[in-house]
Amino acid sequence: MVHVRVLVPVTSTVRKPEDLAALAKEGITLSSAFIAEGPPSIESRFDEVFCVPGLIALALEAERDGVDALVIDCMGDPGLAPVREAVAIPVLGVAQTAMAVAALFAQRFGVVTVLDRTTTMINELVDIYGHRDHYVGCRPVGIPVLQIHDDMARLQAELAQAALWLVEQKEAAAIIMGCTGFLGCAEAIRMHLASAGYRIPVIDPVPTAIASAAALAGLGLAQSQISYPRFDQGKPILGFEHIFSTR
Repeated sequence: MVHVRVLVPVTSTVRKPEDLAALAKEGITLSSAFIAEGPPSIESRFDEVFCVPGLIALALEAERDGVDALVIDCMGDPGLAPVREAVAIPVLGVAQTAMAVAALFAQRFGVVTVLDRTTTMINELVDIYGHRDHYVGCRPVGIPVLQIHDDMARLQAELAQAALWLVEQKEAAAIIMGCTGFLGCAEAIRMHLASAGYRIPVIDPVPTAIASAAALAGLGLAQSQISYPRFDQGKPILGFEHIFSTR
């Protein structure tokens, strides 16, 4: 049994523990942990900064608890590199994982996201992860993260329209759900595209990353400590001693 813990980098109820518990599969023990302080949603680089100390604390706690792998539950992959430096267990970002899977199954992929302002974050991650040649663009639906669950019918209709636009206008051959708040919407979008004659992968980043994390942990694989060297445990970080106090 592989234990994967999902780290939730927001303080709002946009993500509930039961949402994640439903993703548990045979052979995977799934748990979740939420930051106590930070942004209610992440829609900018500014938001990201304030969740990272809490994520590091949760990662250190998970490693002490004997967790086998971690997944960061945000399409911006906030804190991915520093969290990888904090622990030896594998840490996956949902965006990096979803893009890698999309590139496996399609020559070109597009992303549907929440707002115009988040497209810049997605574009930046595409470049960082080396997928510029596979990426056709990002299409926002104009719904803020904290309003995603207000009208699910409208959300799915907007996602379907955005996905279809990326396929027909930008020649996307796969679609990534570009916000983890879209959890559970991928199947409806896949069916909508299929009804229009496009049978293509529609990737839900959270379950994709959870399954990938479990598989990689089972293979004994984790981030390179050359690429992600362990942090200097002897160097004090003023004001954040509590994060490391039980290390």
